[in-house]
Formats: sequence, structure tokens, C-alpha cells
Amino acid sequence: MRLLLTFLLLITSIGSQAAESILKIDSARLNQSINVKVYTPKSYDVVNKTTYPVIYLLDGDTHANHTVTNSAFLNSTGVMPELIVVAISTVERFTYFTPTLDKNSGRDSGKADLYAQFLKSELMPEINKNYRVSGFNMVAGHSLGGLFCAYILQSQPDMFDAYYLFSPSLWWDNEVLAKRTDFKSKAKSPFVYMSIANEQGKQRTAYQNYQAKLSGVYPNAIFQEFPNERSYDDAFIVANWGISSSIC
Repeated sequence: MRLLLTFLLLITSIGSQAAESILKIDSARLNQSINVKVYTPKSYDVVNKTTYPVIYLLDGDTHANHTVTNSAFLNSTGVMPELIVVAISTVERFTYFTPTLDKNSGRDSGKADLYAQFLKSELMPEINKNYRVSGFNMVAGHSLGGLFCAYILQSQPDMFDAYYLFSPSLWWDNEVLAKRTDFKSKAKSPFVYMSIANEQGKQRTAYQNYQAKLSGVYPNAIFQEFPNERSYDDAFIVANWGISSSIC
């Protein structure tokens, strides 16, 4: 927690310095309207020929502010270039972030494919059409959002150029992703970053099992542990450290 407070004190004086616009996507895949906030960096309206990498944030209502602010801070210190942040409003997380139907969970689940179709066929084309993007796309998720990122990395690795899994809920359905042996072939090797905080029990066991699996497929993947931080703090602290590693 002390590390988190120190980092927040550093960035509060920087400010996000980003312009915000709102998109409403009427999704046929999800059969609902999804609100998306798009944050463009401070140079976007000044240098009108520059293109920018894009990060798609799951649970954007929760993670947009710290990601935008941290990005501006790290850019101001020369650590990373500017980027466009696409913050997607939270959906039914157990429904759309889980790859399988887990009858033991007692929840509607297993519709990650539909959410992936929403991203690939509905949201990303809209962003590409309306904003000056470089073609370098990233996705970040925390907890169940991290589980979804792991699923896409395993099933459609070419969908994004970089994947960030913060305290991912890899315990889902008896560690179904770690037990699968099929990683789809990839035309390019994406950047992969995975972290965990002070979680124990099935969360840590599943993380370690999946790390062992992922290391064999992506030997250059980065794994970090933050034993003195809570899971929620993990997303705040390490998000942009991981992001900066992939686009510098």
C-alpha cells in the first residue's frame, strides 16, 4: 500500500491532460448498448498527422482514470509514448469474461466468445474509423478481465499486439485454461505481461500453473509478483509499467 500511495502522490500533480469523447455502441453481438470513453492524449489535436497506439481497457469505469493519468505521467518523463485509451464500460463480468459455462458457479457464464466478437467486429472497427490509430492494439484486464485476456491470448492471439493480465482469475472452472493444451497458431508473437498481488489459495495456485504453461509458449513473457500489495492495488501500481514495456 505504501508503494501505491507514493505513486499516487507523484502523479496527482501531472493530471491526465487528455480529451475525453464518448461512444455508444449498439452491439448486436451482446444485444445491448455499450458506453465507451475514448481518451486522446494532449498532442492529438495539435499534431494532426500523428498516429497512436491504442489500449482497450476492460472494466473501463474503474480503470480509466488511473490509466490515463499514469500514461500522461510516464510520457512526461520519457518512459513511454502517448497513447489512446479506450475505456469500455463494465458488462456482466461473469457472463462475458468467462470462457466456459461453469455449472458450479451458479451464474450465467461462458460467453467470452460473444464479447470477443463485440471487440473485434464492432468496437475496434469504430475506433479505427474515427481516430488516428497506429495499428498497435493492446488489451488489459483485471481479475475476471484478466481471465478474458488470457482466453483471447490462447484462442485468438493475433487479435492484439500486447496482453496485460493483472491478478487474473485463472481458477475459473477448475483452471480450465491451464488445462487446455491448445494455443492457436500465431502470425506474430504478442507481448505478454502477467502479475499477481498478495492473493493466496486457489488464486495463486492457478496463477502459478498458468505461468508455467504460458512460459512454454511465450518465453519472453514478463511475470511480476507484488506480495505486499492487494489485488486491487496491483492494477493501479503495475498497469502502466507493463504497458510501457511493450511500446517503448
